[in-house]
Amino acid sequence: MNKRNNCVQMPWLCLDFGGRILVTVALSLMPLALPCHAGTNESSELAAPARAEAMPALRIATVDMKQVFSGYHKTTDAERSVNEAKADAKRALDDRSAKYKALISKWQEKQKAINDPQINEILRVQLQKSANEIAAEAKALERAMAEFRSRRELQLQARVMRLRRAILDEIQAEVIDAARRENFDLLFDSSGESLGGTPFLLYSKDVFDLSESILKRLNAGKESR
Repeated sequence: MNKRNNCVQMPWLCLDFGGRILVTVALSLMPLALPCHAGTNESSELAAPARAEAMPALRIATVDMKQVFSGYHKTTDAERSVNEAKADAKRALDDRSAKYKALISKWQEKQKAINDPQINEILRVQLQKSANEIAAEAKALERAMAEFRSRRELQLQARVMRLRRAILDEIQAEVIDAARRENFDLLFDSSGESLGGTPFLLYSKDVFDLSESILKRLNAGKESR
């Protein structure tokens, strides 16, 4: 045990060999004493849990996105545009199909003539050559029809997706603006479904629905024209 100034050093007690006790206070180790006043008990008051302030109620609203999407005039315009493109593609395909049927009919006539036992061999060879040319043309047209159908379907699908995405972006922007204008904290899509196919919003009581007001604002430009 090391001696310094005739005392034994301890963390907060110095014991002098002369019999005196010298107490040194280490502030970092000693707890601070709470002040006490007569007739009060502030320490118990400080120990009591603080009262939680009342939280403001959340403002919640819903919107039926399916209703808004189907009722938006741009959705109707887009559907009309896509249907017109489909009709154009069908007419073009019908024209090719009519030509294909005509070629098949001509080929069948040639085959019938080829199988006629009354014709001579020279004419039969000529008819066979003509039938082969018609068959080749019909096969080429058949391949072209299949390619046209596949290509046009992909084009229409891409067009539908592009138009749908643009419309949904506009609707979502208006929905968010409406929620901010009305100072809502949460806004749910009442038409949404979970991965299991059940409605996302199973129950709501006295919740304000923004669908009609949003539709009115979205279609305001159409009505003014």
